[in-house]
Amino acid sequence: MDLTVAGDVTISNSSELYLGQGGSGIGTINIAGNLSVNTATITETGSATGYLVLFNKVGTQTFSATAATLANNINYTVAATSTLVLNNSLPINNVGNW
Repeated sequence: MDLTVAGDVTISNSSELYLGQGGSGIGTINIAGNLSVNTATITETGSATGYLVLFNKVGTQTFSATAATLANNINYTVAATSTLVLNNSLPINNVGNW
């Protein structure tokens, strides 16, 4: 299943975003704005691999993570039309790909 967000994505206050949970399907979140993860988690717990966070804005996007957990097998892609600015050191503690 895919999710497309035309604006910014903010995950905060101990929230959790599960890209896959317990199933075998592969999901993608397409983000056309900025991504901010503050005291929160992005993860997957499904049996499939290849979950994807796609930054696809035409122009500059930012990715911020403060006290964040980015866990398990999540892949990150920056579209050719986008420039991604990493606002701080990111906790890349997964087995996914950039």
